[in-house]
Amino acid sequence: HLEHRRQRQMCIRDRALVDLEFDEYSYGGLFLRMPYKRGESEGLAVNSSRQENQRAEGQRAMWVDVGMEIEGRDDWGHITILDHPDNRNFPQMWRVDRQLGIGPAPSRMGAWSIKRGDTETYKHQIVVYGGEFNDLTNNDFWKSYSGQ
Repeated sequence: HLEHRRQRQMCIRDRALVDLEFDEYSYGGLFLRMPYKRGESEGLAVNSSRQENQRAEGQRAMWVDVGMEIEGRDDWGHITILDHPDNRNFPQMWRVDRQLGIGPAPSRMGAWSIKRGDTETYKHQIVVYGGEFNDLTNNDFWKSYSGQ
């Protein structure tokens, strides 16, 4: 039984053409939704502090993993999003909803702004794999990605 993992780095960089103001808000930005169907799917979201599902909602974490049963597979499919220490307010607060949706939510930490001509960069790495969840393996991926 082999476990395959794919990693992709994502860097979102924006330059403000005008002064931008962002209010405090519970979610926004990068967001991943698994193909969850209420009553039909089994799944679990876990953060780097081992908080699960709604206990992970709104919590600060270095990464969040979401896994669920996938039709045609005999194991679960997983996606982990890794936060980066260079990101504003690292570690981010995360949106973890009841339908296995996850995403970093930088506006949860309060209002913020980008001045005209300034650049804001967010770095994340996405790890996609099948098999059993292992928080120690995800911690190793985060350490390698973050250089910490």
